[in-house]
Amino acid sequence: MEQFRAALALLDEVHADEPWNPWVTEERADEYAAALIVHEQWARAEPDFQPMTTEDVELRMAEIAADVASKVAAVKAEQSARLPSHDPELVKARLALLEDTSYLEHCIRQRDELLAAGRGAPSQIEELEQKIAVLTRRVSELQNRVPDPEAVVDAAGRLPRDRRAIMLDLFRTDRIAQVRRLRDSLAHERKEMAEPTDQQDRASLRSRRHLDELTLNALLAVKPIAAAEMCADCPRPMAWHLWQVSGSLMLLGAWPCPAGPRMAAQRARVMKMLEASQIATATPKAAKEQPLAIVRSGLSIGDVIEQLTKIRADHPDAIVRRGNRNRWEIWPARAFADPTPQPR
Repeated sequence: MEQFRAALALLDEVHADEPWNPWVTEERADEYAAALIVHEQWARAEPDFQPMTTEDVELRMAEIAADVASKVAAVKAEQSARLPSHDPELVKARLALLEDTSYLEHCIRQRDELLAAGRGAPSQIEELEQKIAVLTRRVSELQNRVPDPEAVVDAAGRLPRDRRAIMLDLFRTDRIAQVRRLRDSLAHERKEMAEPTDQQDRASLRSRRHLDELTLNALLAVKPIAAAEMCADCPRPMAWHLWQVSGSLMLLGAWPCPAGPRMAAQRARVMKMLEASQIATATPKAAKEQPLAIVRSGLSIGDVIEQLTKIRADHPDAIVRRGNRNRWEIWPARAFADPTPQPR
């Protein structure tokens, strides 16, 4: 019986973890298979127990589908009924209220920490006090316009609580995709590290691998969260909306909500600068001539001779020049021909 209970507990644990960490079915495949064998050795012993027939299962599935459809229809009806109360200006005011409240809390916390530690120049404390005063007045004004931020209806008739479930699903999907991508990248980087490369390439690869490992570990450490913990306006947990970020949260992309007016304006400025930069560099440039071949450093004499022999067979008139990172670059002779006209 204890063996059966342990097997049942493991099966339940894997099923519960799978929506958040779908790779658990791969990582614990052997344990799961062994637990399944134990589970199948037991049968229910109630005298009046009757297993469900195929028809029973189909009927139950149809009932579940009908229940889901009914709930979806009810939600859509509620959202349609709310549409007349949608006010775009109220939506903007709500976002401004949330952003200013968050920034006000940050400034107060920053001031209190400086005062408690006896740090910070008087001018720095005074600047924070001024920000706090301005933000306090602004928050008070916005609260008069938006008494209940949770009751503000968006353009689709949804309340913030409705959008949090959507944002949670987007966050979960994005986290899973990032974990899979980083695991693939690390596998590729480990393979590259095993191959002979020059010292500078190896250092760059090692640095990239270290950053990927830190980011992957930070993502794996994120525990399942409830929809109520999500931001209603972007696919990030509310706890990640910080104005000062460090450590693993920086790797995870924690920042103030991009839907807030201050952050949205900043994003618009950055996008405008990028567009201007792209326009400035849109004029096509002549392609820079590349060497015919490169012989990297760190090879044995035999490997170098073998490569040069093959290159000479295809390019007998090519010349060798020293390139970046102690490499040999093989160039066509014309690339370095003297452009000065020769006297006849």
